[in-house]
Amino acid sequence: STIQEVDNDAIVWGGEHIQLHLTKAGGALEFDCASGTLAKPLTVDSQGKFRASGTYTRETPGPTMRDGNPAASATYSGSIVGGTMRLHIVAGTNKEVVGDFVLIRGESGHVMKCK
Repeated sequence: STIQEVDNDAIVWGGEHIQLHLTKAGGALEFDCASGTLAKPLTVDSQGKFRASGTYTRETPGPTMRDGNPAASATYSGSIVGGTMRLHIVAGTNKEVVGDFVLIRGESGHVMKCK
């Protein structure tokens, strides 16, 4: 396949409790009890570091409140070295640390969705 064809497809990165689909437009994340988005395509600097803004939405098991679970603004930062991504996530107005994750390019994430 050509590079152009590869660029059109989502690139999957996966790890424990997380899966990330990167696209030309940004990205979508799935966690055990949350989801997230990247507002723009992920760009890395010459050292492999990145910082991106997006959203983080907590999910709860069972019925959802009438107003749903509001999406919080989030910052996704970290680095990519080879096929390994280290990802740090903070969300909300109080900059709560959501967590640190290690993802491997091309692997499905191990996500157990809240039921």
